[in-house]
Order: sequence, then structure tokens, then C-alpha cells
Amino acid sequence: MRISQLDKEIQDAVLGNCSTIISFRVGPNDAPIIGRAIDHNPKNLQELGLGQARTLFNGKPTDALLIQTTVPDLSTGYFEGNKRNTAANFARTPKDVEYALNVLQRQDWARRGGW
Repeated sequence: MRISQLDKEIQDAVLGNCSTIISFRVGPNDAPIIGRAIDHNPKNLQELGLGQARTLFNGKPTDALLIQTTVPDLSTGYFEGNKRNTAANFARTPKDVEYALNVLQRQDWARRGGW
């Protein structure tokens, strides 16, 4: 969810109740909103590098503070196994999905006497 997708009143409530905001790179719709909240240039928020963030701590802008996170060295080679496991445990056929989505139509049909 992007902050720009919320109503202005909700945006103000969310950001107004945050004493600490950490913003990683954001898109053009969110940059002006977050930029105002942390008193930082929106364009710079769009151009942050990988793992970089701008912050507001304790309700005070910290314009000079640029955070750099570390990129973990993660093990690889699990994708195919995870994909098989997900398909085996969670995938449904299109027919099953349609059946589940049409529950209200089936209930209405049954109430009207079916065949």
C-alpha cells in the first residue's frame, strides 16, 4: 500500500501520529507526501540508493541523516523447491476457483429451486 492511495485525512492521521518515519526510495506519488512529513526534498526520496533511507526521529527532521542498511548474503537455490511446494499446497485449478467465486450465485440458484 502506498500512502498516496489513502484519503488526505487518513494520510494526515497516519503521518501525524508517527514520531519516527524512515523512508526508503519512494515513487513520484508518495515522494511529496513523505517529503512534507520529514521536511525533505521529494526528488531526493525518489533517488535514494539500494538500502538508503531518510528519517524523521522523535518528530524532528534529520535532513542530514542518511541511513545505509547492509544487504544480507542470502543462500540461493531454493526457488524451484519453494515453487513446487507452493503449487502442491496452495494451487487450485481454474474450475475450483470459479466454483469458489460463484458461491453466491449457487446459493441464489438453490434458493430458487435449482433445476
